[in-house]
Amino acid sequence: MKKKYMISNLKYILFITLALLLNCSKANAQDYVHDAAIARVVLNNTLKRKFMEDGYEAQLIFSKFDTKKLTEKSYNVVLTLWAEPSCTTLFSQPQRVKTVNEFHFDSVSSFKKPLKFFIRYTDLSTHMTKYNFGNYREGRMFWSLELFRVDTNQRCLFMKPQIRTDAKVYYNAFFDYHILDIRMNTKGVLNWNDVQINPKLGEHPTEDLVASDYTGELVHLRYEPYDGQKFDALDEFVVDCKFYHDINRTKPCMFYEFTQEFDDKGHNRLYYAKEQWSAEAYKSECIEDRSQPTNSIKRVRHDWKPFDIFVPHSIIYYADEDVKKTKKGENDTIYMFPDLYGKDGMLYRKASFCYKWVRYPMPKDTACYHSDQDSTETILSREQMSPTEVLVTYNLKLKCKKCGHVTEQNNLQRVEFVKPEFTMCPPHAWEDYLGEPVYDEIKNDTSKNGCLVLQKIPYHTYKKCILCDERKDGPIWIDWNTYPNLATDSPECCNDLEYEDDVKEQRTQLVGSEQVVKTITTYAVCKSQNKKWVEGVRTETEFVPCKPHKWKFIEEKDVSFMPVGDVTHKVLTMALYECEKCGMKDYRYAKSTCLHSRDNYIVECQQVYPFKAVFKGVPIKMHLVVNKEDSSAVYVAETEVTEGLWAAVYPNNHRGWSTKSNYPAVNVSFQDATLFIQELNMIASKEKWSLRFRLPTAEEWKNAYAYGGGDKEGWLAYNSAGRTHSVAELAANEALLYDMKGNVSEMCSDTLMVKSEDSMQTLMAVAGNSYQDSPSNVAANGIRWMDISTEEPTIGFRLVADPVESEDADLVRDYENVVGEKSYITGYHWTMRKLYHCDKCGRTFYGNQRGTNTTASQTPKNCDKIITLKK
Repeated sequence: MKKKYMISNLKYILFITLALLLNCSKANAQDYVHDAAIARVVLNNTLKRKFMEDGYEAQLIFSKFDTKKLTEKSYNVVLTLWAEPSCTTLFSQPQRVKTVNEFHFDSVSSFKKPLKFFIRYTDLSTHMTKYNFGNYREGRMFWSLELFRVDTNQRCLFMKPQIRTDAKVYYNAFFDYHILDIRMNTKGVLNWNDVQINPKLGEHPTEDLVASDYTGELVHLRYEPYDGQKFDALDEFVVDCKFYHDINRTKPCMFYEFTQEFDDKGHNRLYYAKEQWSAEAYKSECIEDRSQPTNSIKRVRHDWKPFDIFVPHSIIYYADEDVKKTKKGENDTIYMFPDLYGKDGMLYRKASFCYKWVRYPMPKDTACYHSDQDSTETILSREQMSPTEVLVTYNLKLKCKKCGHVTEQNNLQRVEFVKPEFTMCPPHAWEDYLGEPVYDEIKNDTSKNGCLVLQKIPYHTYKKCILCDERKDGPIWIDWNTYPNLATDSPECCNDLEYEDDVKEQRTQLVGSEQVVKTITTYAVCKSQNKKWVEGVRTETEFVPCKPHKWKFIEEKDVSFMPVGDVTHKVLTMALYECEKCGMKDYRYAKSTCLHSRDNYIVECQQVYPFKAVFKGVPIKMHLVVNKEDSSAVYVAETEVTEGLWAAVYPNNHRGWSTKSNYPAVNVSFQDATLFIQELNMIASKEKWSLRFRLPTAEEWKNAYAYGGGDKEGWLAYNSAGRTHSVAELAANEALLYDMKGNVSEMCSDTLMVKSEDSMQTLMAVAGNSYQDSPSNVAANGIRWMDISTEEPTIGFRLVADPVESEDADLVRDYENVVGEKSYITGYHWTMRKLYHCDKCGRTFYGNQRGTNTTASQTPKNCDKIITLKK
């Protein structure tokens, strides 16, 4: 029995083991190798708005997928974007969360349709700036792909970038992208006649239109997207507009530019072909030595603002004409591509868009112009006009030999000369003639240098009467001819002398460039004499810059930290690159703004006392008011600004106020109050007071009113006798503030812009009521809006102040209440705030201040530093 039981158990164990092995083999059968599933990511470079953000649509396309190995109906697909092929740094770091780098496609059942996802513009721009040192360049993104079973979440496929060596070396999981495009459109064709009618058309801020006789086309270039406003700053770059005969850039459209001759705007002068000059002028003016062939028009730029390029008509229609197409009657299309280069010659962005011109061939002329004709004359009459002239009237018939066209001209007339039958000579009518040379007397002589032959030729002369043909011999006439002496072999006498240079170069590689030492031997060549001799030997040295550099990243480190304020500091990062060809180093700096670290701090607690100061005998007393909702605190003046304080600040004021007056300062505009506070702050800085004054906000004024216990007795319409009263005549509220209700309304710092008919009006907030107001009409803590230029006897202002943290500040305290300033409810005031120290830039700054109360001599809890003042 035991043996049977053991055998059955053994069978059961073998059965389970076999099942597990089959399951494992099944799982392994579903794991695909990389060649079984080939996918690619395609990015659409058209900017779209989606999910309230700008970005680009992308597609994950499975170009090869072995569906026979798929046993599940659907799979979960996860696509992850990486910044580099090792898949250790995510595409969007560290500002963005991980979900931006991972795209999940749940329950995918068909791999024939592409899977679409959306990449934000800001993420692409940040990635390109970080890894390509500018979002105006072209970038590369790497990705990995994972397939999971839906039910078990077991991964059955994982693809990541790797180097393939079977055919060629490449990354099989990446895609290239760009966000900068240069778009073009025409601003119109300009010609010389238009400029003559309207001279303003010939004026342009950056292009010299005169250099092309105002004949050409202005092409407007702009940067997309956002009109170039969101691209990283670039101090200097070159927009190189290249011309081609085809859209694939295989056949350049060539023309010429002068190397050392520029127009009024500093651009190289252009011409379209050598045929613009005669052969003599082209050689005598050394046009070939002063120019070079090119297929581009370059413009140096310093910002991303749109600009214009003027393309001459001679380049558009005549440069590098394709004669074969013209003869065939085909169109010759010229394409212009605006490529972007750095000042070091490195290509930043190869243009995706182009602008084109179509050259239409001239139509063939099939008309016959009857250049070869047979003529037939029919004489109608002959009329004797004089003894030697006859008027002939005739008809003429012309027939074209080529097309047979017949033209008849009737009643034509001409005068014919006839020899008279009788002459009356003498007198004779003589004409002079040149006869044959006297060959026996021809003499040759040579010039002093022997290069020319001087020939002396005597000629017989005679004269002949045109009436009777009588002839008489005249004197011998001497003629001189000059021609090259072909019998001499002197180099000086060579009439087809040419010079040619034999150049031998010796190159030496230097840092940043290549030194080229040229030994130039100049030979004089006389083809007619078949002679060649050395005219001279010279040496020239030039330095050829290494272009383009082949930069290799070396290291990156933070150079300096500079605090900007209490929130952020600027980090200057240096990236070191070295050219693999010439060894030149490029230090590239980038600035970024980072938040201060808030890990290192202490809690500082300070006991609050009223602020008291005396300036020219006028007291200024401030009490702390705490907001019950957020514990924020601000110092509020005990009374409104008086005429006495105004006179202390402005002794020679035009209002005649003196320092002895205790009435509130009224009939003051918002601007006058602001200037008064600025002057008082200058005094506070000189006196080293620890507060800086300002107008309260409407919310701060209402909080001070409520903090003082709300509605109290004040000077209103029923008890003020229609006039202002001295401050502090009535009792103060629980916050020790006087006249918060009545006497005069008080200006606040809040302003508001409203449209009034055709103009804009600025309003200011006015808090509280005055001696003219009734409680039933105006609430004691109400806010009204008045014109900012208002000056009324019912409106004054009250100061609030913020503490100044400085070692030089002398905080004058009022020690009437030795323990501290007491709340109107219970306890004593303390302020608590965190004192932070940034570990990176060393900045020390305070956090938000909040208030708290304690009883008796107790101190607040959780304080690292206690600040109290001894009497």
